[in-house]
Amino acid sequence: MKRLRHIALIILVVVLQLFAVLLLTLKGVDANKTPYRRAERFAALIAAEEDPSPEKKAVLQQELRLASRYVGRQQFTRAGVVFAVLLSIEAILIYWTKRNSDKNKAAVQSII
Repeated sequence: MKRLRHIALIILVVVLQLFAVLLLTLKGVDANKTPYRRAERFAALIAAEEDPSPEKKAVLQQELRLASRYVGRQQFTRAGVVFAVLLSIEAILIYWTKRNSDKNKAAVQSII
């Protein structure tokens, strides 16, 4: 029963860590602040404002889509790294706690 509570607690901590990582790393995409293909995006914006044809608007939307994908890849990579670090720290703490509890049990057994 005690082991089941430990497993449930570990699962809860992992879920909370995942939620925290997603909240901290995933933000909205601001195409104006994205350095990726900024000149091309700016040229497409000017062209779409001067001549609002469907082709020019499609080019602008494609540039915005590319910027959004670029930012999304960066955010998911960052989130993955942070989550992996948190899981590693958690695994080390679980191992350390288990190791110390086994040593404490052995010490108590040797005293008795």
